[in-house]
This record gives sequence, structure tokens and C-alpha cells, in this order.
Amino acid sequence: MAFLFKRNPKTPGELVRAFNDSVAKLDDKKGTGPEECGRYLKQIKVIFYGDDDTEVVPDQAQALGDELQHHDSLYLLATNLRKLEFDSRQDTAMVFAAMMRRGPATTFPKRAEIKVTGDYMVNQRPEILQALINSCDDSDVGLLAGSILRECCKYEPVCGYVMSQPKFWQWFGVVLRYPVFEVANDIFSTIKFCLTTHKPMASAWLVANYDKFVHHINVMITGQNYVFKRSAMRFISTLVQERANQQFLTRYFDDPTNLKVVMMNLNDQSRNLGVDAFNLFKYFVAKPKKNQKVLDILIRNKHQFIALFDRFNPPQSDPNFADEMTYVKREIAHLPDIGEKPPA
Repeated sequence: MAFLFKRNPKTPGELVRAFNDSVAKLDDKKGTGPEECGRYLKQIKVIFYGDDDTEVVPDQAQALGDELQHHDSLYLLATNLRKLEFDSRQDTAMVFAAMMRRGPATTFPKRAEIKVTGDYMVNQRPEILQALINSCDDSDVGLLAGSILRECCKYEPVCGYVMSQPKFWQWFGVVLRYPVFEVANDIFSTIKFCLTTHKPMASAWLVANYDKFVHHINVMITGQNYVFKRSAMRFISTLVQERANQQFLTRYFDDPTNLKVVMMNLNDQSRNLGVDAFNLFKYFVAKPKKNQKVLDILIRNKHQFIALFDRFNPPQSDPNFADEMTYVKREIAHLPDIGEKPPA
């Protein structure tokens, strides 16, 4: 990569100003804007990461990060993803990752209140995050924007900001309607990432937004898209296994609507869907203090459950499934019949 640098290499400030100028030329189709922008991006990446010929100099990398932030370069990148060439897009993702890992600003003492890039994005320049959020359902750059946004969401305040946006709720509908599967799946990956990465914050969010969240998830589970039906059930399974989500778990398995939604998939022609549904159903059965409406449904369908589970084919990949099935069948069999009083 030495060829990228001239005899008199630019200082971090000069490099960033040159890069910003090149971004302004991206719309000039007859010019060399994209090529020039890509060249400066590579130089920026090398300062952050090094290469075979260049060692990373921490002070230089820190100064570069300060300059990129001071000169609003992240906003320029976030709002011009579509105009970048392929290699430049990959370099952009790496630049964002490097910026999210940088320490407090040192080059500009007057901006010392900007402790890290994540704080800067949330408190000073939320337009960067808005641009990334709005690009997640773009057929051209959605995968890139989603990847960058998840990297940014490793920083908890950024994740909280994303989860507070109306677009976060809109994504649930986008997942089911979007014609490009890869983009839809990536959006759902971002939703799951946000709700599993910072556990205490995610737990509080799930409790505060329980009704709306579960409604959207149940729409996915009862929808026609096989992949997202499975993904949604597996997502719930992941959430309820997290110790921090105890309040969410209790409320979810006390809700008879959720039991009915899961039951719809127990007898699906797809064994995989049936297995995913069973992995939620078992919690309804195992819960020591069952909601009365949930218990009534289990009692009313007791014999149908036993007949269904007797012909259930266990997955070979799950060595615990047979034991769990035996337990569930035993618990179901011990339920009283309709009209029979439960044991004291």
C-alpha cells in the first residue's frame, strides 16, 4: 500500500479535508470523484489498520479520528453510500468500525466533551444514525448500512437511540413486505442485534414495549413467510432464555394469545416449524404457576397434544429433544380432563 502515499504524505487534517473535497465531487460523473474518494478512503483505512508496509501509529490514528469527527466526515460517508464504488463501501464499513473504537478526542481540546464517537453521533450528530437507519431498506446499500449500524450499536447509547426511533417499529413490517430477501433478513438481524446485545437495556425495553413488540412478532409467526416464521419463534426462544428477561418471560407465557399462536405451528407440515413451535410450547407447559386461561387451553386440548406428540419426529441434531418431549407429554397427561377438578 506504500504507493498510496506520496513523498510528502498529508497530515491527518490535510487528508480529511482532501477526502471531504473528493466526496463533493461524487456527483460529477465525468470527473474522477469516485476514484479520488476511494484513494483517500484507502489511505484513511491504512492509518487506522496498517498493512504489510505500514505500521499503525496510535497517535496518528487518534488524530485522524479527531479530524474525521471534527470535519463531519462520517455524515458525508453515511449520506453518500450509494455513490461509493464497491471497494470504497467496504472501506467505509472499516472506517466506521475504527471510529467506534476510538478513545476521547485529543486533538481538539475545545471538543473534549465529545468523549467517544458514539456519544458524538447520539448527542451532536444524530443525522449520521438517521442516514444509516434510512438506508437499511435500500436495495443497493441496505446490507452495507445494516452492517455499519450494527457496528455502531455495539455502543449502548447508539443502540438505545436506534431502538427509540419510529423506523425501528416500521422495520417489522418491512421485513415481511420487502421483495429482496437478503435485505429483509439483514433488517431482522439488526432488530435481533439491538434486543440481545445490551441485556439490561434490552430487558427494560421489552417490558416497556411488550404489547407492541409481541404483536409484531406474532404477525411474523402467523404470516406466510417460512423463514421469518422460524426466525421469529427462534428469536423469542433466545429472549426467554436470557436471565435478564424474566419479566418478559413471565408475561409472554401468561398470555393465552401467544399460546394459540404457537399451537398453530405445532402441527405444521414442516417438521422444522413444528420443532421451533415445540421449543416455545414447552415453556407454557413447564411454567409452575400457569395463567388460568393458558391452563384452560392446555386442558381443553390435552388429548390432541398427546396424540400429536406421539407421532412427532425428533430432530437428530438436538440430543435433549427426546427428554424434553417425554417431560412435556408427562406433564400434559397429568393435567385434569375437562370438568375434572385439578389435584389440590
